[in-house]
Amino acid sequence: PELQGFCYDTSDPDKGICAICETWGAKEADPIENEPVSSDIPTLVLAGEYDPITPPAWGEEVAETLSNRFYFEFPGVGHGASTCGEECSLSIALAFLDDPTTEPDGSCVAEMSGPDFFGLETEAALVPYTDETLGISGVVPAGWEEVSPGMYSRSALGLVVILQQAAPGMGADDLLQFLATQLGLDEVPERVGSREANDLNWSLYVFEVQGLSVDLAVAESEGTGYLILLVSTASERDFYYTQVYLPAIDALTPIER
Repeated sequence: PELQGFCYDTSDPDKGICAICETWGAKEADPIENEPVSSDIPTLVLAGEYDPITPPAWGEEVAETLSNRFYFEFPGVGHGASTCGEECSLSIALAFLDDPTTEPDGSCVAEMSGPDFFGLETEAALVPYTDETLGISGVVPAGWEEVSPGMYSRSALGLVVILQQAAPGMGADDLLQFLATQLGLDEVPERVGSREANDLNWSLYVFEVQGLSVDLAVAESEGTGYLILLVSTASERDFYYTQVYLPAIDALTPIER
């Protein structure tokens, strides 16, 4: 439920797929296209337990009218079960392709474990960070993945991210306006606070994008704009605000390029 807004904003068919149909001038499909396929052709149906796009219930429904179907559901797997379900799902798929008339050995499914979940952290370890290209030094969370220069993500999901950037030739106000446009905001957010560190006067902003909490700090010095942006889920926002965001503000220091 916490990510409902994020999912709705990124998967609304009226804003994407269905809009393409209108552009193409496509007409409504024949009613038969909405009828279930009935067939005795050997069919392999694979489902991931946590698939948000084609959930297991859909696979079960499709399999009902396929007399020679083999259905497998893989625990802890999401979308694209044939390639994302470790070696087990791939071995089942390959066995079916070798002999579609014989049910593949699915004993490996029982040996699969569930996913590793992120629990609420109680402390974030920070390590020194320097980017000579950007001309900044500071701190970043230990163990986070560098997605691009200055951007670190807690995991591949990208739900918790910290971004630290320098923008030569841009003032703080220009940088704020640019970010508001890039993030699809209707208007520039109002400043909620300020913070001073390392001869930089930071303006602080808080807003929401696609159901995720965003904390933004912008500053400028000697013709260069600086920003620190934290994206997090609502339930984790306070933790990362105090443990990552504020320390990053206090640590960011311009360096010579």
